[in-house]
Amino acid sequence: MADEERKDRQPEPYTPASPTKRILAWVGIVYMVILVLLNVYALATGTMLRGITGLMVAPACGGLAAITWTSYKKGQYRGGRTGALFVVILAAASCLLSLAWGIPALLSALGG
Repeated sequence: MADEERKDRQPEPYTPASPTKRILAWVGIVYMVILVLLNVYALATGTMLRGITGLMVAPACGGLAAITWTSYKKGQYRGGRTGALFVVILAAASCLLSLAWGIPALLSALGG
């Protein structure tokens, strides 16, 4: 009976993930790479990196800017054009500011 059910089933057509889901997946990949590198550094040196909060905040801010922009472009953002641009500019600026604080902190922690 199980063989007959398998023959009757039609394979479902492929539907790609939405842009929002892809953005969230890339943000997750960036966080996993950061966490793996932090753990490798801690295991190799026996110390933890300090003061890199900016590097940990930057992917979330960049993801928020990208998701807001794609939602606005698809017409699914409820805040209107002004609200969407405000959120995108604020999130992108906070991402750049976080990187501007995080990269020098990382370089000084690594001894550079």
